[in-house]
Amino acid sequence: MMKQKESKEDRFRRLAEARVNKILQLFRLLGNLSWTGTYAYIL
Repeated sequence: MMKQKESKEDRFRRLAEARVNKILQLFRLLGNLSWTGTYAYIL
């Protein structure tokens, strides 16, 4: 089977979508740290 070469635009879209989804997931995880009832803060 021969693979068809991916265009620059298709490659950009594929990589950009994956990176944006990863960043959104990391933001959600970071948001979990804002739940003050979950952690004991030492001042």
